[in-house]
Amino acid sequence: MLKVEKAGLLKADLSRGVNLFTGAGFSTLARNSFGETLPVGDGLKTLLVKEFSLDEYSSLDLASLYAVILSDRRHALRRYLERVFTVKTYEPKYDYLRRINTEFFYTTNIDDLPFHIFNARQNDSTRILHDLTMYGAPRQPKDVAQFIALHGNVRHEDGDFLFTPGQISSAFASDRETWYVFQRQLGARPTLFLGYGMRDAGVLQALQGSTTPSQFNRWILLRREDAGASALYTSLGFHIMVGETEDFLTFLGDEVGSNSIAEPTRNQQLFTGRVPTIGEVAQRPIRNFFRGSEPEWSDAYSNQVVRRRVNSSVKNSIYSGRHVAIVGLPLSGKTTILKQVAAEIAADRPVLYFDRIEVDPSVRTVFGFE
Repeated sequence: MLKVEKAGLLKADLSRGVNLFTGAGFSTLARNSFGETLPVGDGLKTLLVKEFSLDEYSSLDLASLYAVILSDRRHALRRYLERVFTVKTYEPKYDYLRRINTEFFYTTNIDDLPFHIFNARQNDSTRILHDLTMYGAPRQPKDVAQFIALHGNVRHEDGDFLFTPGQISSAFASDRETWYVFQRQLGARPTLFLGYGMRDAGVLQALQGSTTPSQFNRWILLRREDAGASALYTSLGFHIMVGETEDFLTFLGDEVGSNSIAEPTRNQQLFTGRVPTIGEVAQRPIRNFFRGSEPEWSDAYSNQVVRRRVNSSVKNSIYSGRHVAIVGLPLSGKTTILKQVAAEIAADRPVLYFDRIEVDPSVRTVFGFE
């Protein structure tokens, strides 16, 4: 069973466009033509030692063993990995991912499982996978899930797969376009990290090197509860989910309806209390906010004003159908929190904001308030 502290916030994020970022642990419920589950880590190393008769090199780690084989048996290595990582069958629960609106699909895996999950199906309007490496930028981005295989893919006809530390750490440096797109998309919508151990130096650099803080949530799935890992990922701005990949897929099946993909509410009617869009607010210098002026809507939309952790708790309570009261000393940030939360929630549902609520004088007289 999936354990998630802010389930309301997670379900709200799943109702809008998201990025998926998957690692080796994501594909363990798929099988290849040998009828075997897709190997990871030491399991793959054992297979390579056996296939290439390299018992004397069994003390090497996977990356080092891969580098040795790559040096003189490149083509044989690729053919073998293509057989091992080409998916023949997979757990039907993966299809629950079709219920969410995946805009970008990043992966460090080389298998072709995403092509099976997001394939075209009759009478189904789900986004289909669009491989940017093979086809370039799509003409209709809103109709596809843009797929980027950071370490190569078995469906790509040429190029080596990335396993060694040197290759992985230089992956973004050798492809600046992928690097910039990745950073932009992290800040454009919620991102789910599934089956990924966060050991990729390039990805860590992308997460920490972005100069603009993201207003959107980042979720990471941990296989088991670990106080140290939770503290690390929380410090990097992640919300934590605990469970196996199957637990997460089951959560989608239970909590996300088959027709649950929500389009943002586009109600442009002007009425008292409506939260203004970013294009409707006057921009003032951000220094005014930091000098102690009353927060304005431009401050709520500004990336220079930090989003505190309590913001997520407030949104989670709202999305879970609970009433919320924020109390604190003067100048403690209550108004800033309220305006930031209101601006973020207003992107997909009606939100009203009032500085104060008073009863009209005529109403006070009629109902005996005076």
